[in-house]
Amino acid sequence: LLSTLVSVRAAIRYIFVGVSLVYSWAKINPLIAPYNLPSQISGIVCTIIGVGVGTVAASFFILIYDFIITFRKSLIENRKKRDDIEKQKHQKDQEEILFINTFKNNITHYDTTSHKILMDLCKGDKAYSTDPRESDLLQIKSIEGLRTNHIILKVMNIDAKKNVYTVNPLLKSFLNEFFYEKMKATCIEYLENLSPSRAKALQLLEDTPESSKDVLKFPSDLMV
Repeated sequence: LLSTLVSVRAAIRYIFVGVSLVYSWAKINPLIAPYNLPSQISGIVCTIIGVGVGTVAASFFILIYDFIITFRKSLIENRKKRDDIEKQKHQKDQEEILFINTFKNNITHYDTTSHKILMDLCKGDKAYSTDPRESDLLQIKSIEGLRTNHIILKVMNIDAKKNVYTVNPLLKSFLNEFFYEKMKATCIEYLENLSPSRAKALQLLEDTPESSKDVLKFPSDLMV
């Protein structure tokens, strides 16, 4: 018997069976005494009942124990997963904030070509070619630099040398505001230093049909 006690579960079963046998001999045996069964038979009956009840009780106890352990383990794992997700989200948010702030602090260092590309992409996705026969070298370098730094993202391939690009969504709101303020400052400077030739240019713009005007909106606060 002792050789079979190789695990905690086996020990628990034996404990339940032992307690059940004691209870059976103490409580069940008097109940079957009026039947005048031979002592050997009554002993066997009490033993069978004790072993059966003890085994069932032990199995039920182990089942509940396993459920509690599994449930607790699941709670711990789910909590760990939530913590990992929150940690990753926080880290991602911090990386995005750093990326945006770094770009904001360095956008003035980008050349005119890069600004032109970004302004065009703020209006909508656009295809650019890296083929020297179709684009000048400065634009090709600007596209590669913006793409490498994740300022612009490739949407799809047109062919081996041409791709459709879009502005990184993290930067689009800032870029729209940046170019609006830049255009506003240029307009203010232009109006403050209005010469006859510039006034004539404005008159020509007023006479231009609506369909041919640039889609960029003129700052409304300069129209007052």
